[in-house]
Amino acid sequence: MKRAFVMGILLAIVWLLSGCNLITVKESFSKDIALGSIKSLVVQTKNGAIEFLGTEGSSISVRGEKRVQGLGNLDEEIKKIIISYDLQGDRLIIKSESPSDGNFFTKASYGTKFVVYLPPNALASITGRTSNGAVKAQNLETSIQLTTTNGGVDLRNTRGRIQADTTNGGIDLYRVELPGGNNVFSTSNGTIQGDLAFAGNGDCKISTSNGRISLRVPSRSAFDFRASTSNGSIDFFGLSVLLTQSEKNLKSGRVNTGGFRLDLATSNGTIRVEGF
Repeated sequence: MKRAFVMGILLAIVWLLSGCNLITVKESFSKDIALGSIKSLVVQTKNGAIEFLGTEGSSISVRGEKRVQGLGNLDEEIKKIIISYDLQGDRLIIKSESPSDGNFFTKASYGTKFVVYLPPNALASITGRTSNGAVKAQNLETSIQLTTTNGGVDLRNTRGRIQADTTNGGIDLYRVELPGGNNVFSTSNGTIQGDLAFAGNGDCKISTSNGRISLRVPSRSAFDFRASTSNGSIDFFGLSVLLTQSEKNLKSGRVNTGGFRLDLATSNGTIRVEGF
């Protein structure tokens, strides 16, 4: 009886909320920051995308938008989203902070998206962290770390060490060059695909679950590889491949003279590497 009563209350709340039209309020913001001694940049948010775009200049330009959705006085609620700029030594941390998202008993959900313009090769590293939003880096030559959940990762015309992690999202690569070091592209429930070039004695681990891996690499590439899947094919095209192990779900070997180390792993998906 008590359980039925509680369930009745919850269903009534759901019914009431479903009959209400949620309101969305947005507010833009911007800030220009002189590079000075800054060598590292961190941007952190939730419920919003982050974009890092390389462009000519001598400053970091931040453009963004706060968003709050719910019921009640949202003009007051949006004031609870605080954007901070904290310079710690040579590291600049830009952060959006807000109350926890609403549920049955609170008013609103909060989010912030960032678009950051910066010189292509002025910084040693950039980091972007979000949830429920995509992350993107374009036209940059620096070490890049991108992390999200429930969002995709997009890298275009970048050169440098990369750590990219997401869940429930794909990873797209276009003219991405890895000059060495330790690199990671990792997702679950998503595809990893695109153009990738590498050199030197670095390594790259590419892994997904419930998704395929499809890469295009220069035909002159020299690398050692291990590719494994639990349910799918593994194929190499347009490359000079020497196999040291060849099974249905596991292949390892060398392309051209070897050197760079490439580790490919998926479940419930195919692996395809094509030379161009």
